[in-house]
Amino acid sequence: MASASLLRDYERKQNAVKYFTTNDVPKRLEELLNIMLEDDPEDIFGYMVKGEEVYDNKGNLTVKVSICCKINGIEKAIASHCVYVPGTTNNHERRHHNGKKSTTKTPAAQNAAVVESKREIGRELAFINTIVAEQLLERNPADQQEIDQILRKLKGIATAKDEEQIVTAATAAAAIVRENSPILGRSQSERKRSANKLNSGTQSTIDRHHSTDKLPRPAVMSPIDYDDHILATSIAIAQSAGIAHRQPTYAHISQLLHGQAQEKYIMPIPLSIVLSRTKSSGKLKFVKEVMIFPAIDIPYIDGLRNMIEVYQHLGRLSIKAPLNKTITDMGSYAPAIDKFEQIHDMLRDACAHANLEFGKDILMGIKCASDEIYDADKSRYEKQQNVFKSSKEMIDMYSDLLEKHPALMMIVDALHQEDDNWTEVYSRLSHRCYIIGDKLYSHDVETNEKKMEKILTSGVITRLSKSMIVSDMIKAASTYISRDQHLIISDSYMPEDGTFVVDLAVGLQARFLQLGGPGRSEWTCKYNRLADIWHILHNNNKLHPIPTHPVPKEIILEEHQSPEELNQIASSTNNS
Repeated sequence: MASASLLRDYERKQNAVKYFTTNDVPKRLEELLNIMLEDDPEDIFGYMVKGEEVYDNKGNLTVKVSICCKINGIEKAIASHCVYVPGTTNNHERRHHNGKKSTTKTPAAQNAAVVESKREIGRELAFINTIVAEQLLERNPADQQEIDQILRKLKGIATAKDEEQIVTAATAAAAIVRENSPILGRSQSERKRSANKLNSGTQSTIDRHHSTDKLPRPAVMSPIDYDDHILATSIAIAQSAGIAHRQPTYAHISQLLHGQAQEKYIMPIPLSIVLSRTKSSGKLKFVKEVMIFPAIDIPYIDGLRNMIEVYQHLGRLSIKAPLNKTITDMGSYAPAIDKFEQIHDMLRDACAHANLEFGKDILMGIKCASDEIYDADKSRYEKQQNVFKSSKEMIDMYSDLLEKHPALMMIVDALHQEDDNWTEVYSRLSHRCYIIGDKLYSHDVETNEKKMEKILTSGVITRLSKSMIVSDMIKAASTYISRDQHLIISDSYMPEDGTFVVDLAVGLQARFLQLGGPGRSEWTCKYNRLADIWHILHNNNKLHPIPTHPVPKEIILEEHQSPEELNQIASSTNNS
């Protein structure tokens, strides 16, 4: 019997060898593989969107959106991005995406808040894994604009039908978790004792913690704003497209902007927020943030290193108004400041300790708190505590500051967005420093383009947000640059560990990249990414030199000239 079985196996092998030889199977397989290598076919299983529960850099429970594909039946994550959760977490306290924050203090209420937080995470995961995943299944991630249009339809609060589907999926997922839970899967005697305690009006410790988590829950679930999840999905799509096409993310962004990847790139000038104003930060009110940026006449990597060294020395200095050693979410210090001269002295001393010259090696910019200190009824600004100034007086003050402090080369939001004196700000100051608009402009690109016809600023800050996903940023960059506006990409409202904003700034050829201070890991990783991109481009000879600053410029102004004439002179000088 054994010999007969071996004989049959031998005959089958002989027949297989004969078939392979007669039909040239190895040669045909080789030809097929060569064709597939040339055509570079897409993954036949398509791309999938997947949501996972993770913790962010502050311990907040949040959602990570991943773009996955299946290769030989094995699921592989290509790129991912976490949903940003504003606020902090203390004692399991979580700020929800709809802006509400739990302020409960009792243990029972805290347990209920934890359960509610987990329920919302379950619904958010279900939204990603059902609604979004179904809409984007088998889509090409390179079609960023088409995918973002699909995502825009999903932005905002989900419809009642979709919300019902999300809740159903979340309920099913929670039920599976409960069945696998070792705590809830206790013995029959333990369940009986818990039931007796319930009947007697008391609860066991375990039941007190989990009783509010029993499904279905009769309470009405509040709607969730899924805009942050749409933004995270849009970013993950852009990252995965670059990886799928074997190119860096910044090259893919450049290709989306210009139609093809650029042969050479201009690195954005890093703009680091090193000082911030808080409610207890002294009497000076008109300065909200203080930024520094390196000179451009030295190697880029040296300028980046100089800026970080100044930040470090700023934290070590012992001055008359001691720095608050608590670092803000922006990675900046928050000293008590009563006069603008204190800011200048701090940075000058920090530069001196780093063997640098303030005003030559390191330059300064300020972001004004014009939206916070402006009284619309009286048309006055509270420049300092109990010191009020009109718009004209604020412009005079800025002019004096530029005269006294040559290192000051950027003013952001000099006036309130509803103030009618922006034309005078630009005509008087734009030849001496960058006049940048942040709150002055909205998220609507068309509205901003009409506003830019008046030439109110020399640059604009734009940032990724709920209202500005990836394709919106590309459209905004193209529009603003065509209007001769310096582009500043900012990530100042979303301090998370991702580095996509750095690739975005390089790909869009932004003039500046605004980042928080390098005192927190979520900002340090972005500085490291800047250095990595510079090394890659430098080693491959793909770097263009950074253009010189268009300010300050010497122009002669006559007293009889009108603001419109001054505006035209300043504009023509900056454009030249």
